[in-house]
Amino acid sequence: MHLLRLALAGALLLHPALAAADEPPPIPYARAPMQQAPAPYTPRLRYKRHSLPLMAGGITLTAIGVLSIFGGITAFIEDQNGSGDSRGILSLVVGIPLLIHGAGCIGGGIPMWRIGDRTIPAGWAAIPSISVGKTSTLRWSF
Repeated sequence: MHLLRLALAGALLLHPALAAADEPPPIPYARAPMQQAPAPYTPRLRYKRHSLPLMAGGITLTAIGVLSIFGGITAFIEDQNGSGDSRGILSLVVGIPLLIHGAGCIGGGIPMWRIGDRTIPAGWAAIPSISVGKTSTLRWSF
């Protein structure tokens, strides 16, 4: 019961008519502040990727390198589980070359991916120009 009384008292105190008794009433038709004119059109510099085929080649080469490293690690694990006289041959013949191949592919693929993804300026966006005189023209320059 005590909690209900506190809630009702709080609701009465927060009622807008009672809470804003000290403040003057708002002006019903207040003017909106003056807005500034929009900025003039400024052309934007367009960008494009340096080389999409270079980026795709880098992604492919990196993926092949990761798969080669997993293959080399698998060859080492299988060689450790083997028994007999052929122990060590699998890691020497298959594991080490796959690890070297994977490291080389990743080492070459990541820079290719990064260089191909780099954005370079492609030119300016279309700029409209109007000339008024003896001959009025509307021209779009790219």
